[in-house]
Amino acid sequence: MTRNNLIFVAFAAMVLLQLFVPAYMIVEQENVIKKGKAFKFRTAPIDPSDPFRGKYITLSFEDDRLLTADWQAWEAHEDAEVYLELETDSAGFARIRQVHLSPPAHTQDYFRATLYNVYEAHQHPGMGYLHFRFPFNRFYMEESKAGPAEQLYREAGRQPDSTEVYAVVYVRSGKAVVAEVMLNGLPIKEAVAAQQKEE
Repeated sequence: MTRNNLIFVAFAAMVLLQLFVPAYMIVEQENVIKKGKAFKFRTAPIDPSDPFRGKYITLSFEDDRLLTADWQAWEAHEDAEVYLELETDSAGFARIRQVHLSPPAHTQDYFRATLYNVYEAHQHPGMGYLHFRFPFNRFYMEESKAGPAEQLYREAGRQPDSTEVYAVVYVRSGKAVVAEVMLNGLPIKEAVAAQQKEE
C-alpha cells in the first residue's frame, strides 16, 4: 500500500469515527429514555454570575447530597466515581436512596456521579453530608429558544414558593438523560412559547 493510500485510509477511518461517536451517543440516550425509568429532580437556583452559553440551560439540583452517619468513611473517596441508587419521595420526586462504589446488582434505578465533597452536618450531631456532582447539568435546546428559556429558569429559581421547576431524567443501569425541564406543569419550550405569545 502506498503512502497516499495509507493517508487516505487513515483519513477515512477518522471521518467514520467522528460520525460514529455522536451517532452512538444519540442511540444510547434514546435507549435510556425508551427503557429507563423517569424521575423528577427538583431544580435549585443557579449562580447568577454563571454566563448563558447559548445552546443549553445550566441546571442545578436541590437533592444532590445525602445525609448519613458514616460520612467519615467516605472521605477517602472524594472525587471518586460512585453509583447513586434512587427512590421516589412521597411527593413523587427523586431522592438518593443509597451510594455504592460499584454498580448495584439488585436494581437498574441508579446512575454514575462524582462524590464532590464530604463534610460534617453541624445541625445534625454525628451526621455528615455526601455532596455529589451529577453528570446531567445541561438541557440542550434550539438556540433561538435557549436564551428565553434560561431567563425563565433563572426567574423561577428566584421564586421557589410560587414556581415549580423540575427536570425529567430517565435513568437506567448507570446512565441518565435529561428529557425535559418542566415549569409549572409545562415543558419549558411551551412556557417560552406562551410567554412570547403574550408579549
